[in-house]
Amino acid sequence: MSRRRLADRLSFARARRLTRRLSLRTRVTMWATTVVAIATVAAGLGLLLGLKYSMWRDLDTTGRQRLSDVSALIRHDQLHTLIPSNGGDADVVEVLDASGKVRASSDYDTGPGSPSGFPNPLPPQVVAGRATTDLKIGDGGDFRVLARPTRVGDRPATIVVAVSLAQAEHTLSSLTTGLVIGVPALTALVAWTISLTAGRTLRPVETLRGQAADITATDLHRRLDLPDCQDEIHALGVTLNDMLARLDEASVAQRRFVADAAHELRSPLAALRAQLEVMSRYPDPDRDPQVAAALLEDAERLHDLVEGLLALARSEDPARPRSQAARVIDLDEVVLTEIRRQRSLARAEIDARRVSGGRVRGDAEALRCVRAQSPGQRPSPCRTARPRGPGRERRHRGTYRQR
Repeated sequence: MSRRRLADRLSFARARRLTRRLSLRTRVTMWATTVVAIATVAAGLGLLLGLKYSMWRDLDTTGRQRLSDVSALIRHDQLHTLIPSNGGDADVVEVLDASGKVRASSDYDTGPGSPSGFPNPLPPQVVAGRATTDLKIGDGGDFRVLARPTRVGDRPATIVVAVSLAQAEHTLSSLTTGLVIGVPALTALVAWTISLTAGRTLRPVETLRGQAADITATDLHRRLDLPDCQDEIHALGVTLNDMLARLDEASVAQRRFVADAAHELRSPLAALRAQLEVMSRYPDPDRDPQVAAALLEDAERLHDLVEGLLALARSEDPARPRSQAARVIDLDEVVLTEIRRQRSLARAEIDARRVSGGRVRGDAEALRCVRAQSPGQRPSPCRTARPRGPGRERRHRGTYRQR
């Protein structure tokens, strides 16, 4: 890649970074004005070129008509030293001999035998009938020159017609001046109009943004004011209101869950506190084991509630990789790991002889929290199966018993 191309790319990237810092209204105005300015300049240049081509075509038609008229005078032997003029006063018609001297002219001041104002010899393309504006004719401005070879009597001659470009150049100059003044003024007017229109168009968006900024987590019940027009901004407002409704429902569900969890945690904590106060004030060796068992029950309830809260938090964590919850795991390893953990926590003998191998797709942590339920019992989101007291027995995929 050449240095010039690399520099052009860096300049373009720098310009893009600068434009991204501008507001949407400014960017829309800038790009739209640039497009309009380019289109206006292109249209002006096209108008100038088209008008110039049309005027020169008309001048060529006039010149060829003059050539035909003079040729007719020569054929009918009516050519005199003064050629009658039916064109503009600045037009020049001359009949030149082989040496470039004037034999007849439309100019009163140019007599027969006088030198011509046209160059001698004429360029071949002019003699061939092609019009040109590159010839200098005396000091009388610009002309559109055409020529046609002919014979006057037995001698060769050339008819030369020069049509003045003064009127055409004046028209083109006036149009150019008008475009030079009008295009910037029109561009400025278009820029102001686009900026005003973009501001009014984006005003509902700014209103929606301001209302959305005022809505906090405590007033999610509020809704955005929708514009009257059924356009894209109205659809945006409807979408934002739907999102606020979903957030409101999620917030209500979260508050309800927190209230329920707080209520569930308050009961075992109060029971633990009361029993501990009784044990500290009235110690009784015969009653302490029963109280300890009751405290163990309440502690297990607290443990289950905390495990449920943690499981719910993990399931709703958006940053948690989803691949961990969809991998293939060995179910027997999960069961045996949990059995070993239970054996270390409680003096219980767990029979794992009926545990068999099996592979499932899931989350090992969530499977560890699965609790074996008895008929009619309310499920808990995460509660490990453990012995509940002497003589009780629960069965999972493997069998474990309190002995």
